[in-house]
Parts: sequence; C-alpha cells; structure tokens
Amino acid sequence: MKNAVLLLLFVGFCLSANADVPKRKMLEQSKMWIYAYHHFEPREDSGSAESYKETIWATEYWLEGDTVIDGRQYLKMYRRDEESFQTTYYGAFREDEEGRVYMFDYLGDKKDFLMLDFSLQYEGRFENVTPIPETIKTEGRFFRRYRYQGVTPDGDTYDLGFVGVEGIGFQKAGIHYPFEEEPDCQCDYEELVSVMGNDLYFEASAFFVSREIELTEGERQMIAGNNDFAFKLFREARGEKSTVLSPLSITYALGMLNNGAAGKTQQEINQTLGFGEAGADAINAFCQRMLREAATLDMSTKALISNTIFVNAGKGYYLQDGFVAKANEFYDAQPQSRDFFDGQTMDVINKWANDHTEGMIPSIFDKESFNPWAVSYLLNALYFKGAWSDPFEVSQTMDEPFGGGPNVPIMNKYCTDIDYTESDLCQAINLPYGNGAYRMTVFLPREGKTIGDVLESLDGKNWQIKGRKYDIDLKLPRFETDANINLVKPMSDLGMPTAFTLYAEFPYFCNGDEIFIGNMFQVAKIKLDEQGTEAAAVTVIEMMDGMPPFAKFYATKPFLYIISEQSTGSIFFIGQYTGNVTAGDTNGVIDTIAEPDESRTGELYNLAGQRLSKAPARGLYLRDGKVVVR
Repeated sequence: MKNAVLLLLFVGFCLSANADVPKRKMLEQSKMWIYAYHHFEPREDSGSAESYKETIWATEYWLEGDTVIDGRQYLKMYRRDEESFQTTYYGAFREDEEGRVYMFDYLGDKKDFLMLDFSLQYEGRFENVTPIPETIKTEGRFFRRYRYQGVTPDGDTYDLGFVGVEGIGFQKAGIHYPFEEEPDCQCDYEELVSVMGNDLYFEASAFFVSREIELTEGERQMIAGNNDFAFKLFREARGEKSTVLSPLSITYALGMLNNGAAGKTQQEINQTLGFGEAGADAINAFCQRMLREAATLDMSTKALISNTIFVNAGKGYYLQDGFVAKANEFYDAQPQSRDFFDGQTMDVINKWANDHTEGMIPSIFDKESFNPWAVSYLLNALYFKGAWSDPFEVSQTMDEPFGGGPNVPIMNKYCTDIDYTESDLCQAINLPYGNGAYRMTVFLPREGKTIGDVLESLDGKNWQIKGRKYDIDLKLPRFETDANINLVKPMSDLGMPTAFTLYAEFPYFCNGDEIFIGNMFQVAKIKLDEQGTEAAAVTVIEMMDGMPPFAKFYATKPFLYIISEQSTGSIFFIGQYTGNVTAGDTNGVIDTIAEPDESRTGELYNLAGQRLSKAPARGLYLRDGKVVVR
C-alpha cells in the first residue's frame, strides 16, 4: 500500500509449499501444559447477585512416569494448582499412530475416552469438515498447524474459527477436550498459556502466528523481479499528488492475458513484469499460489484476489478453449459472453467491481469510458482489509500541520518492538497487521530528501527492512486516497509497447485477427485510520481488434475543407461550407431536424429551424408531413 510512497507489495509475501515438518508427538515424558485458571466469586461489597470478582492463578499439567492398562502403555499425568500448592494424579494418557490422544476413564466406563483428534473425527461431532495443514514457525521451531473448513448444506465453505497445532493441542484448550459446551453462567475455567518440553517452548499467542513460507531460490528470484517491476511502475505512474497503485493487480490481469499472447508480445510482457525467461506457465503458477494462499495467511485479515473476463458476443467474438481452460485453472476466472451493445453490460461490469472490492470501488466505467466496440474486457480485483496488530487510540488523534501545509488528523502512538532502520536518506518502519502476515512499510525521507530520492534507492531485493526492534514514538496521518491511473504509457515505457499496437500477437486469445490492447487502466483506493487499513484496486485491460475504428461523421453543420496532393501535402484548395449563411451566423447551424408536425404543414422555416413569415429564396417547408427543400 502507499500514500504516494507506500506500496501494495503483496508480492513480497509470495508463498511456497509447506515446509516438510516432522510429525510432533503430543505425549512425551516431562512435557508440561501451563494454564491460567480463572476463578469467579460474588463480590461481598455488592448488592447485585450478578457482580463477581475474578481471580487468576496458574495450573500445570505434566507427564511423568508410565503404566500399563489392559496390555496398553500409558503415560501418567499430574496436575499442580499454584493457588493451593497441591499436586494430584490426573490420569493415564496414550497416543496412537495417527496422533489421537486418549485418556483412560477410571471412574466411568473403564475404557479410553478420546481427548484430542486433529482430524476432528469425534463421534457425532462434525460432518463435512476438512483439516487444512500449514507450517508455522515460533521460537525458531517449525510446527504443523491445522485450520478447519466446513461445508454448509448449500455447498458454501466456511472457517470453523479455531486451530490446532501438532505436539501442542488446540487453542485455549491445549491437551484438554476442546469442545465443552459454553457455560451459561459465570463459571471457573482454564485457558492455555504455554507448553514446555524437551527443547520445546510454545506460547498460546503462537497459535495464530503468521505462516512461515519456505521459498526456493528460483521463487525468490521471481519475487525480486516482480518487485522490481512494482518500483519501476510506481516511479513512472505516481505523479505529484497522493496516489495508490497495486502492482500485483496488474500482474494478475497481464498474467491472465499472457496466455493468449505469443512471440515478441509475450516476451515483452514477461520481461516487463519482472519474470524474465520464466514464461507464461511460471507466471500462472505464481498467480495461482497467491490466489489460493493469500486469504489464509491471517484469519483476521482479508486479502482477496478475483479475476474475470467479459467478451463481446455482439461483435461475434468468443474466447479460445485453451485460453479459457487456463483462466479457469490458474485464475479462477469465469468468462462471460455478452453483447456489449445491450445497454446492460457496463452496469454488469461495474457491479462485479463493486462486489469484489467490498464496495470500495463502486464503478470503473461511465458512458463516456465504456466502449461497446471493444473485443473484451479482462479484470482483476484486489481487496485488502487489515487491522493493526497494535491499534491507535482515537482519543490520541490530533489535528497537526502536514508538510508545511494545513492541519490534517495525525494519529499518535507509543509502540514497542517495531522493526526500524534509518540512513542519511530516510527513516523506515514496519507496522504489522493482525498476526504479522501482512504489514505496511513506511519510508520517511530525511530533511532535504524527496520521495523520488527514496524510490531511486529501492529495488526488488533491498526494500525490506533489516533493522533492530525499537520503541517508537509514532505519528501517522489518517487519510483516504483515490486514484484512476491510465497505464498505457507507463507500461509501454517499461518495455511492452508492442501489445498496444496492431503488431501485437494474441493468437491464442480469441477468434479475431489483429487483436491488441486498446486501453489499460487501474482504479484504486486506500483508507487508513486508527483501526487499520482498507485498500482495493481494479485493473482493466480493454482488448480491441484491427478493424478500422468506428466514428460518426455527420456533416450537417458548417465545415472546413482542403484539397491537397497527398505525396507532398501541397494544398491546392482550402474552403469552408456553411450553407447559405456566413460562417459567423450561428442561426445557420442545424444540429438536428425534428420529426415533421402534421399540423404545421405549409409553414416555412430557415436552415436554423426558425419559422418564417415570408418565403425566402431558399428554405425548408412542410408539405404533406414531409420536409421539402426550396
């Protein structure tokens, strides 16, 4: 994201496959689960029965020793209460090869009770639930985490809202049975704080830590190249005013179109996007992974990527099967065939943009900008909404001068453990969202330096902060920025001019000849306040054909003419035609002639449509309901 300088560099968070994490056992000698015990009792000084005093102390559960029951090996678990300093035997536990944990029920059925199962195969508890494994890293150690996706009767998917971590247990519950019914009263409960064991320490906050992404060297090079494109593009397109741009949205729109390109056109697109010789297939894979993974990195942050294509059936165009297959597979794009002359397509496209940016960008076309003669429109929408990991207090926001100009609302906060670095050129900090999977990096030029100076120093490899953790007295403006940037010239200047000319090669795109990019633009918006950041962008690529451009030329008003020799341009004659009036007589201009009025047959009019009392030498009159020239 950026307000002039802040970049929506989601590319910097590109993903790779989960690391190959060894399976962690839940039950090991000396492992300990530490909980916070919340105790409630009525307040003695309150006349209300609903007023309680809460007291919190630690409880510990640990494994020590073993036993055999019915021929099976169990580990013994003990519980210590730090309030009473009492230690008691808690129970016998065992773990099967699938990682399920059982507790032997001494008091009830005298058999095993299923305490923990990361697959959620609890009898009668869940249906149509899929565990989604992913890799996280905390305290220098890798763990396999599970999120859970359910399916409604209508077939829609949803997140169950809790997670489990191998070797640790479920959030809040730890090794305990995690699905006790919520109490309908103010009752005591335990909440997991941490887990310790041999070479192991895990804090409860790490359940939602951002995923650790392992990249190959080739993937790192692709990301660096695409980030280079982001900086180059912003340098070309930023102008002097506040603006916002999504390089990733452009990468998606062009990556999708690139499957229809060939030859020099495709090479230029690859190079401009920073993918070098990687080719269309590598771009597809890059985009597919971001599409699949971006929304799953942080359950408290929305990062949504959407693509679509509209093709003009009104001109007889249709997309080629191979192109549609790749659009579906890699971009989740569902092309729509429509008659662009139907008077509705513009509204349909605007609604798509509105729906896929959560209303931030309600429209991208008006009657002047929508072209019904276009071959097709390819669109990408990117939406981001993240809450600061450490929000600002609204009460601390004050109106203060900005840049030597008028006052603007400035948010104030003292924050700790913030990534910070500085140089003679600028200061820079990272402000994380949610669990840290996404962040805003702010570059503040030193006195006498400019945003342009900072941009010139940054590239796809060196832009990320590698500083220390600082405590920061932070001031940041609350702002909202809209942008509508035409991308034809910036993208041409960056290295892909052929795609915008009749020499473009898009043989695998649709059934037409001489297909090229007629227009390309992006509409974007960002809102930054005390709670976090909301940003959206829609990139539009308008495809045209090589047919002669269509225009209306109605010479029904005065005009100028020239007769010349084409090879030399020598003017032989120059003149103007204004009918029977002088060039300066505006009454001699007829823009339109209304349908004849039968009741006024026989009345006379001049060329400006004015009624005449006396017939001129030349004019118009109505005879039998028809316009007649005299």
